[in-house]
Amino acid sequence: MMQTERIWNRLWTLLYTQAGHIQVYVYRSAPNGQSVGSFIWKGSARPELPEVLRDEFQGGDFRVLIRKGRQMVFSGNISVVRPRNLDVT
Repeated sequence: MMQTERIWNRLWTLLYTQAGHIQVYVYRSAPNGQSVGSFIWKGSARPELPEVLRDEFQGGDFRVLIRKGRQMVFSGNISVVRPRNLDVT
């Protein structure tokens, strides 16, 4: 299994099973995978997070950090495709 697939599987599991019980922080991600600036989205876990990143932030590369209380339970980089209406044809 590819690393990216493992990251998405772990993220989906947390978003669905822990919805409302964990705090998610999303940052833009630089090409080297590091967070860029302050978080752009913070909120309770919810399964529609990828759609939020696609629609409200026009997709791209993101670093996602998830905390349950003071404990970090997830840290990973994801890519979300741009909305179709922004694609150049």
